[in-house]
Amino acid sequence: MPTATDPQARERERLRRTHWKRIASIRVALVIHAPRRGLPGLEPRVFDLFGRAYSLAAAGFDPGVRLDEAQLPGEARQRARKMFASTVLLRNPSAQLQ
Repeated sequence: MPTATDPQARERERLRRTHWKRIASIRVALVIHAPRRGLPGLEPRVFDLFGRAYSLAAAGFDPGVRLDEAQLPGEARQRARKMFASTVLLRNPSAQLQ
């Protein structure tokens, strides 16, 4: 039940409560690392969890989308790492209507 009194506030409240219903998919990315250092002498890698274009566009407000091994503390560098990414499609009928 809306609690706002004026029409504009009610519309903002409605959008806030219902915006999740319009989501059609979720992208998940994860970088895991080995407990010990890997092979010495490897070049530091950069992991763009949601693609390079998104990492560059979102660099200022979403720093977690890019992992640059060269920027990690010394003991965390040169570990074996692997990235996993997947997109989950949701069965959200209102997403198809919007």
